[in-house]
Amino acid sequence: MQNSAHAGSAVRPRDFTGGALDGHPVREAAKARECNSQHEPDENQGQGQLGKGGAASHGGTVRRWPRAMGTQFLPLPAENCVPLPPDHLRAILASTLATHIGGPALFTPQQLFGEVQPSADVLTHAPFLERARAEHESERAVPARLAVGAYLVSRLVGRLLLLEEGSVAQDGLLWQFDAVRRHLRDLPHDAPETAHLHGIADAIPSGGQSFASLRLSLMAYAYFLEHEGRLDEALEVLALAVRSHGSDVPQADFAASALLAGRLNRLLARWNEATSCYLSAEAAADGAGDRVLALRARLGRAAVLRGQGNLPLARATVEVVIETARAAELRDVQAMALTDLGAVHALQGRQVEAVQ
Repeated sequence: MQNSAHAGSAVRPRDFTGGALDGHPVREAAKARECNSQHEPDENQGQGQLGKGGAASHGGTVRRWPRAMGTQFLPLPAENCVPLPPDHLRAILASTLATHIGGPALFTPQQLFGEVQPSADVLTHAPFLERARAEHESERAVPARLAVGAYLVSRLVGRLLLLEEGSVAQDGLLWQFDAVRRHLRDLPHDAPETAHLHGIADAIPSGGQSFASLRLSLMAYAYFLEHEGRLDEALEVLALAVRSHGSDVPQADFAASALLAGRLNRLLARWNEATSCYLSAEAAADGAGDRVLALRARLGRAAVLRGQGNLPLARATVEVVIETARAAELRDVQAMALTDLGAVHALQGRQVEAVQ
C-alpha cells in the first residue's frame, strides 16, 4: 500500500498540464528564443497567435506554452505558392481530375502521345520491327515482310509529318517513297494488311495538299491493327494520324482519337496512360458538345477502375452514366453502360444481378 501511495503521488495531472515546462532548461530555451525573435518578428507573431488560440479553445485546463516549445515553421517561399481559385477549393479532394481550369482549351497530339523524337526513328516504330523479328525467327517469310512493310510505311509518314522546307529534304523523301513502293510491290496482294499499306502510300499528298485522305487511311489501319490484337502497333499508327492535324487538333477529332488511345492503353494494362486519354477525351467531347463521346469516355474510366480492381468506384461511375444516358434518352450509351455494370456485378460475385 505504501508503494501504491508513492506511485499515486508521483504522477499528478499538473505534471502533464505544464508543470514540467517551468523547469530551468525550458526557461533557458525560452530566453534563447526571445533573443532570436529580434530577427524573426513575423514568424514569432504567427506563433503567438497560435498559442493564444490554443489557450482560448481549452480554457484554463491547458497552460500557455512557451514560444520555444511550439513547432517552428520555416518561412514559406512566396514565389513558389500559387493560390487555388475560390471556385475550385475542393479540386484536390475530387475523385476525378480536371484537365484545365479556365482559359481556352487547346488539344495537341502531345497530350496523348508525348513529344516526337525525330532522331530515334527505329525506336519510335519498334513494335513493327519486333513483329518482323518474331516472324523471322518462326520462319514465316510473308508475315515478316508485311511487318517490315508496315515499319517502312510508318517511318515514311513520320518523316513526312516532320518534313522541313528545302530541296534536300524533298529529294530524300522522294527517294524513301520510291524504296517503300518497291517493297510494297513484293507483298502478297490478297493480304488485308497489304491493302491498308497500299492505301496509306497512295494517300500521301504531293505538294501542299491536305492530309485528310492520309489521316483516314491511317485511322482505318489503326482499327485493323486493334482487331488483329497488335495494340502497340495500333498506337503507333494512331499517333501518326493525330499528328497529321498539326499542333492544334479539332475537338471532335481529338475526342474520338483520345477514346481509341484510351482503349488501346487500357487493353495493354497501362492504367495511368489510359486514364489520361479518357480524361482528355471527355474534356474534348464536352467542348465539342458530343454527349455520347463524353459518356463513353466516363465508361472507359470505369473500365480502368474495374481492371485495377476498384469495383465499388467502377460500379458507382457506371451507374451515374446509366442515369445520365437514361435522362438524355441515349439508348446506345445506356446499353453499353448496362453491359459494363453486368461485368462489374459478375466480378463481385453477383451472378443474378449480372444476368439481369
